[in-house]
Amino acid sequence: MKIELHCHTDEGSRCGKVPAREVVRLHKEAGYDAIVITDHYNQDSLNRFEGEIHEKVDQWMNGYRLALEEGKKAGLKVFFGMEVRNYENENDYLVYGVTPEDLLQCEDLRQLPLPELRKKILEMGGILIQAHPYRKKCYPAPAVLLDGLEVLNKNPRHENHNDQTQKLAEQYPHLIRTAGSDFHQAEDLEGAYVVFEEELHSEEELRDALKKQAFTW
Repeated sequence: MKIELHCHTDEGSRCGKVPAREVVRLHKEAGYDAIVITDHYNQDSLNRFEGEIHEKVDQWMNGYRLALEEGKKAGLKVFFGMEVRNYENENDYLVYGVTPEDLLQCEDLRQLPLPELRKKILEMGGILIQAHPYRKKCYPAPAVLLDGLEVLNKNPRHENHNDQTQKLAEQYPHLIRTAGSDFHQAEDLEGAYVVFEEELHSEEELRDALKKQAFTW
């Protein structure tokens, strides 16, 4: 099952340049079986919307919802994820296994220090993967607070230093190692995808397959 694990939409990420429905069309035409919408849950993205945090998050989810709707028509599975950044620094964390319903009941994740953020994600049934830990302004978080590392990030407009992340991952063999295109623009398509051994049907099944590292790239 060919899946994009790191994908942004225009509706949910300020830096996203492709509308959600077009995101689905591009990936379907490229032979994907599924994508995970990991729009940025950060100040820039959420502050575009009005209201209290739950109202902002509800509006922010429109990119995922539109992709899900289009995916059902096109025959492409669409899973919910997010890329969280809290107030502490410029680090980004990919979250898998959390449902939209759980997130709407949750406090503002941007306000939680990393230990509390990880605890909350675990309580909601999710896992926390640090994205591109050696990108400019980012640095590796303590391994004890992570479930995994994005070892291969193929966004072409950043120096991701994937070789350094690979070396870091070798020091912590228990951590999940993921890969993603970090899709923001059409040119990012098929930068890096993963292939899962079994067909997945839900965010929970995706989480479990990631934890088992039942995939290749």
